[in-house]
Amino acid sequence: MKKIISDLYSLFFYLLNRRREVHISRNIHFGKPCRITGDGYVSIGSNCKIGVRSIPSVTRSRNILNARKGAKIIIGDNCVIASAILIISEGFIEIGNDVIIGSNVKIYDSDFHNLSKTENYKRQGKVSIGSNVFIGDNVVITKGTTIGDNVIIGIGSVVTRDVPSYHLAYGNPVVIKPYTA
Repeated sequence: MKKIISDLYSLFFYLLNRRREVHISRNIHFGKPCRITGDGYVSIGSNCKIGVRSIPSVTRSRNILNARKGAKIIIGDNCVIASAILIISEGFIEIGNDVIIGSNVKIYDSDFHNLSKTENYKRQGKVSIGSNVFIGDNVVITKGTTIGDNVIIGIGSVVTRDVPSYHLAYGNPVVIKPYTA
């Protein structure tokens, strides 16, 4: 019965979002509601699980993917995304294959506003997350950040700079240390 409900929810999700530029591959499982908003392009790879429960939480459980006009959010294959995530793009956010994202994670590629009255542009930068990455609960990833392959981001970290492959990143501000897999 759970499988039938999940399949019906996936079909409803597809029908609700088909007017937007949304590409959903096969074998997608939505455990919690997922809103895709904005006029940009969103692609979700095959065998992904979105809104899966990681731990009981009192935070909001809805997942939001917001690709604003001209923006792209691309999620690779075999990703597991827990509940209460917020991904907002005004440019380009790319998440590689086999990525695990914990609860209450926020990923932004822009400041979304001018920083002073004299500036007439928004600061933004591509966010790229490599393959085989683990991102713990309550992590914030900001604009212009590249996270390499085989990286672990610790719980509650604020990532404001690049993290090379095969490194561990934790804390606020983030501390980056190498490790061997």
